[in-house]
Amino acid sequence: MDQAVEVLVKNGRIKGEALALDSTFTKAYSRRNLDNRTGYSDPESRIGRAVKAKDLGYQLHLAVDVKSELPRFCELLVI
Repeated sequence: MDQAVEVLVKNGRIKGEALALDSTFTKAYSRRNLDNRTGYSDPESRIGRAVKAKDLGYQLHLAVDVKSELPRFCELLVI
């Protein structure tokens, strides 16, 4: 993805003058392990907040160019 963003920046498609930042919880499709903190089939996932309930997943952070609505940066974090 980094290479695609670099090409778009060089071509002037993404200017990066104004960015919108957001984060969201991304659910992992795994059941909880016996330790109740990690996933059974996805051991890298962790327990985090998904709206009001706690669920198993990751935290996704995005920076999007406001004008083109194209992503400038994204990062998937283990909670």
